[in-house]
Amino acid sequence: MRSMLIRPSLVFLISAVFARAAPPTPLADPSGIDKSRFISFSIPTSEVVAIRVKLVSLHHVNPPYSAGPFVPFTTFEGQDRWVGPPTQYVESVSSGTLFYASKLQCAPHYQDWSTVGLLHVTGSEIVPSSSYEVENLAANCAGNEGGCSAVSVPLQIATTRWGDVVSAFQLPTPPATQPDFTDIGAMVNKFKSAPGAPIKARAMLAGYGLRGLINITPDLGFGHISACVDAFKGLPYWYAGPAGNETIANVLQMLGAMNDDLAGGTTPLETFGAEPKIGVPTVATTANDIVAVGTIDFFQGYDVVASGTSTVTVDFCTGEVSLETVVSDGATTWTLVQSVSLNADILSLWGFVQVNGGAMLPGGWDYSTATGAVLNPGSDPAFAGEVESMFQIAPGSTAAATLSAGAVAGAVSSILQMIINYIKDQSIPYTPPVSCLGPKILNGSGQSCAGVNILCANRLAEMCTSINDLPNVSIAFKKCMKGRCGCGGSNHKRLEVACDFVGDCGVCPSYADGCNLPGGSRMSYCEDMRYGCTCANLIFHEMSHGCGTNDRKDGSAYDAYRIGTWFQEEYRDRFPGACPVGIAGP
Repeated sequence: MRSMLIRPSLVFLISAVFARAAPPTPLADPSGIDKSRFISFSIPTSEVVAIRVKLVSLHHVNPPYSAGPFVPFTTFEGQDRWVGPPTQYVESVSSGTLFYASKLQCAPHYQDWSTVGLLHVTGSEIVPSSSYEVENLAANCAGNEGGCSAVSVPLQIATTRWGDVVSAFQLPTPPATQPDFTDIGAMVNKFKSAPGAPIKARAMLAGYGLRGLINITPDLGFGHISACVDAFKGLPYWYAGPAGNETIANVLQMLGAMNDDLAGGTTPLETFGAEPKIGVPTVATTANDIVAVGTIDFFQGYDVVASGTSTVTVDFCTGEVSLETVVSDGATTWTLVQSVSLNADILSLWGFVQVNGGAMLPGGWDYSTATGAVLNPGSDPAFAGEVESMFQIAPGSTAAATLSAGAVAGAVSSILQMIINYIKDQSIPYTPPVSCLGPKILNGSGQSCAGVNILCANRLAEMCTSINDLPNVSIAFKKCMKGRCGCGGSNHKRLEVACDFVGDCGVCPSYADGCNLPGGSRMSYCEDMRYGCTCANLIFHEMSHGCGTNDRKDGSAYDAYRIGTWFQEEYRDRFPGACPVGIAGP
């Protein structure tokens, strides 16, 4: 066999090809002057690249503002944004001097940037007293930006203190001496378009809207001077920071209100067809979003008639909250996709339902405190029927004819709410429960438990402190049970216990001893238990449904019957003689 020799020149050529896979590092602004609301750099290559900006440290003010507190935007640190297409602007109408600027966006934009020269970049994410890393990604990274290795060494860029436009610049040590009259004078000169005034990228401070987005087109106006004067007075940067912050918070707040509203008055879907039960979700966090996936089973009585997964995505960049549920009964597969948005006081769930990969039928629901949940009038005529079929309700049946939009919307929103609460709980450290309120027994109007002898009622708070000893469940599940028990340390709401013995538990099916209502924060107590331990079994069984257990009766970790039985035995151990040995649970 002949050996193959590779010439050194060929090795050098191969190495050079691979070396070019990573584009060169962006170049810093040659002036060396940082800015308050812009970052500036140039791209030293004619290759097609995308420019990624990593949010490293956002609004950590040192020394602090003298006339108010500062709020660091730590929630967004570590996330990525992308530089959008460049646009040409003029410094002022009188000067006619041209420059290029871009705004940050959520999606990568690839182009040859070599003809742009020095580029100034702004956005709600570019805030004072912050630091960023700017990288070039080669064109072959498109579609795989998160896993691509053809990435330049990052350029480190910092922003100045709020309102600090010209030298001398504030050092990150007390006392606070900047901005001063020199900065205000420079802003006035820019307003006058005087020679030697700072460029727009240094002088533009004020923006519009809650997040302070800067309009680069007009000449510098008095609003920017006013912002500099406020900064001179020690007033803090007043904008809300990166996009998505207030959007997500407001959407989640309204979604919680929707679930609270529907929980008390919406008939469970199991009365009409099959009840969806969500499993304890797995949560994955990336730089720009959180994705949580939970199993979903549809129960008719104790039988699983359909199953699948529900995925909730919270996108920090766009501020979007979305739900995708895929369900199959063995013969048919449904995909329900809903994006959640808030317009004034109306919460909208909008998207589509798809059957066996066919046409996407648009539709969704609107909710307000005034109207409750209603089907969006723009929905496809077949949308509601297909969603009902997904919930195993026969089209055209008596049940389908009497089913309210609120019942279906309540089920969809409760899926969203439970998974989102698991996401939010990630930021809360777990501690074993020490003191708990216990479930709230409703004794007022409505489904009152006044006069109902709930034998375990006075011992539920103590029983809740044993949650930490519950075997074979996750810490996330224990947090949820703490929330349902009123122990704190969770976003899951405290369970309310309603009593209704009219018509076999009123809104619940006739076979039920109890049922968990939409939203997971209320249950109906439907059967007068003979013993305190079986009472505890029933209440903790239903409570666990609000945290993701099922009714499979298979003894698995998240089988509600296993959970209820465990609390029944715990009750017997804590209160000897309160329950006969061998008594069956509800």
